Amino acid sequence: MPPPATQLRPSPYSRVLVVLFDAYATREILAPAIEAELVHVWKQEVRRFAISNSEDLEAFLHATAVGLSFITGIEDALPALGARLNAERDRFRERRAILWLTAEHYRELAAIAPDLVSFACGPFERAALTVGVVPAAILEPELLELEHRFGLDTAEFLRRQRAGVASAVLDEETHRWNALARLLGRS
Repeated sequence: MPPPATQLRPSPYSRVLVVLFDAYATREILAPAIEAELVHVWKQEVRRFAISNSEDLEAFLHATAVGLSFITGIEDALPALGARLNAERDRFRERRAILWLTAEHYRELAAIAPDLVSFACGPFERAALTVGVVPAAILEPELLELEHRFGLDTAEFLRRQRAGVASAVLDEETHRWNALARLLGRS
């Protein structure tokens, strides 16, 4: 089991981050929320890649390095691609990769591809993990801003979305609004 997030710090030299999740449903909630924040707040382009075989890995490695890369599916490529993932650590770093893994698969990746995993580490540190809980006090104003901007409360937004009613809310904002509603228990 990984140590608590409070004991983990990303290295200032790190460009490969690991996001640990317990269940795939958790990833499906977190990924769009994090992506929306990266795009809208930090103005970062996010590209998604599923790497579960050598063809997927080649496609990722030959893609233009722009913004941040969300990498999923690596657990399906282990152990077969472990040595190759390790050898391509520099190219992962150039693409500012964010690896989405369960804790169990993280341990497997660390054993098979220690050089890749070490790029998420600083000297004398444990692997850098982006995990943790954002306080409701930070998320609530974002939800209120969406409600104010579109003149809808969250319950009405969700009702209209589930009914398939067309809306002026962009896809990224829709994902963000849904994620915030789930995280704040309003869905």
